[in-house]
Amino acid sequence: MGKYLAVVGVKSCVTLGASFGSVCTMLFGILVYSPDGVQFVTLCFVVKMFEALGMSVAFLATFAATASLFPTHRLLMLGFVQNAVTVGFMVFPAIGGFLYDWGGFMVPFVVVGGAMLLNSFLLMVAMPSVEATVTKSAFSLFDLLRDGMSLIDSVTQIYFLMAIGFYDVTFSLHLKDKFGYTPSTIGLIFLISPFINFIVGMSMAGLLQRFPKVNPLTIVASGALILTVGLQLMGPNPMINLPSDIAVVLSGVGLYGIAGGLTFIPSIQVQIKVGLQRLGWPDCIESHAVISSLYATTNSLGCAIGPIIGGSMTHAFGFPVAIALFSVISLLIIPPVIALHCYYWCNGRDMYQRADRFTRVEEENQPLLAGTGSGSNGIVRRLPNNREDSLI
Repeated sequence: MGKYLAVVGVKSCVTLGASFGSVCTMLFGILVYSPDGVQFVTLCFVVKMFEALGMSVAFLATFAATASLFPTHRLLMLGFVQNAVTVGFMVFPAIGGFLYDWGGFMVPFVVVGGAMLLNSFLLMVAMPSVEATVTKSAFSLFDLLRDGMSLIDSVTQIYFLMAIGFYDVTFSLHLKDKFGYTPSTIGLIFLISPFINFIVGMSMAGLLQRFPKVNPLTIVASGALILTVGLQLMGPNPMINLPSDIAVVLSGVGLYGIAGGLTFIPSIQVQIKVGLQRLGWPDCIESHAVISSLYATTNSLGCAIGPIIGGSMTHAFGFPVAIALFSVISLLIIPPVIALHCYYWCNGRDMYQRADRFTRVEEENQPLLAGTGSGSNGIVRRLPNNREDSLI
């Protein structure tokens, strides 16, 4: 979808995708009146599939539009949007708990879906149009995935979204079974991590905007390490000699929020640096659409896999052991990051230096290019299909 965003229209994708997803959210709440058994399960799957289709289109179009509309404060605005998305993922269980206590199964979906539909109408009026030139792109999603840094970042993103899915479907049951908390109290606990996530995430966005030479992949790896510790404490891990009281559990929730703030915003910066610097893509809506499509894909894949793995592992081992085992996976992200740092440090190269298949012809070569009428002052980018695009 990202590759054809300019054809369909960025604003159209945002508004229509959000509208379609919000209607499906409300329909899901109304399914409480559907027949029980196989029909109910089938309808749940169908409605959720169409909801995911609409929201994924709106998600990637929103990121592409933000990157294009705010070129001078791109990372700060992308950080704000990503924080809004992450906080939404984490806060919804709290809001859903209050609404469920008040009106039952249907009310949370109808209220939230209605608010989303109203927001989509406001977007139709308030969102400016994003100019996009339809061209035959010389780059694709697979160009990003072939890059080692982008691949490590994508795997980290998938894992962290899996952790959110694991957390959302199992942690509330753990709090209810172990401490006997009501849905409203559990909802308040669920508000802790998004609040911390928002503060840390916006701080990271401001830091990377202010100091662009800071390596975002290092921050992502640090977030993965902190996530491991936080998940270990949420159980807490029965193999660690810690008291099973709420203070230990809440400290794990706090570290989980810090890890999210250290992961999501730098992750966006990694993909942008890889696309625009290492691969030499032009700073245009098509580039941001492809980058956003990879980001949306990793988010969606993690959100889909996380609840399945979380439910299965919790059913098999119980929550404390299951989440402790799951947390160890994040440690696998650290060695590749260290290896990349060592490789580029030993070779005296910047990790985000332009890849070899893109060449930059400097101004001293201008006599060789004189008279070409390129209007580029002798600085061009050569793409794999031998087409030359001006850099300045």
